[in-house]
Amino acid sequence: MKKYLIVLFSILIFLLNPNFTAAQWDILLDNPNYYFNGISFLNNDTGFVAASDISNPGVKGIILKTTNAGKEWIPVYEGPSGIVSPYSFSLYSDTLMFAGGQDGSLFKSTDGGDSWEYFNSAPNFDDIHHFVFLTPDIGIVLHFMTTDGGITWKNMNIGKVTDSHFQNESSGLVTTTDGVFLTTDYGYSWTVVCSEEDAGFLSISMITDNTGFASASSGNLYKTLDGGQSWNLISHIPFTLLSSYLSLLTIDFISDEIGYALSGNYNWPSRILRTIDGGLTWDYIYFGTSFSFDMEITPNLNIILPSLEGKIMLNTNGGGSIISPSYLDVNWTSV
Repeated sequence: MKKYLIVLFSILIFLLNPNFTAAQWDILLDNPNYYFNGISFLNNDTGFVAASDISNPGVKGIILKTTNAGKEWIPVYEGPSGIVSPYSFSLYSDTLMFAGGQDGSLFKSTDGGDSWEYFNSAPNFDDIHHFVFLTPDIGIVLHFMTTDGGITWKNMNIGKVTDSHFQNESSGLVTTTDGVFLTTDYGYSWTVVCSEEDAGFLSISMITDNTGFASASSGNLYKTLDGGQSWNLISHIPFTLLSSYLSLLTIDFISDEIGYALSGNYNWPSRILRTIDGGLTWDYIYFGTSFSFDMEITPNLNIILPSLEGKIMLNTNGGGSIISPSYLDVNWTSV
């Protein structure tokens, strides 16, 4: 009877969601010796993923590169055992690239990511899960900015930077633990444009220079239509539909209507939710088996998801049909 019920539920889920075909997630890489962290693509084909190699007693940092959309991944950086690991990327150009990582560590490549070297650390020794270089010299990392390529640092007093969007080198927005801030002068001065009393902001996704979304750690979703000058609360992302242990990590909108949200934590596998009505309602499209720090949506709309279990997953059909959480954790009892 259980078998027939599961089949019936699967058919109903598919029939109720005609806009998408069944989800197809392919495994691009499977290496249990790796903990994957952040991921970033320069274009449809060239991308990088940060990892920690746990195969030896002393964990060492790894950066892998692909030039064929994830079909092959080549190690381009392997740090000494026991040395800090990279977590995130800021790909300034085709040749100049930066990586940030554990304890504020910073890495640099000047040859298109074919080789990397550690060059300095940001103050406070806090892990870097997002940062951005606006020019080869001006960078925004954690609470700080540098104007000399990362040699010296100045506190910006805007909270810890969690995400950013810059329409040009001088003007852009950042989400921080203290709110959403706007700058028009390379980060020398900031104006708070959106704040929450009890929760900081985690992610920003701008579709155009005028229209975009920002998410708070509370799950609240805000929208701007004027380039971030003002924000309106439009919905609450239900990342706790299945468990109160989940946390919102990042959002990524590909149009005014379609967007994705990644949630999870170290002790709970990651979920991906999708909206097709501009963030008003959300549905699950992916239930992972491990935690993921980050996801990447490439220009050709492929979704690439690395995880702590050493897998890099690929989806090419927008996530497929929705998954109903009502039937995923059913407990069967003899009566």
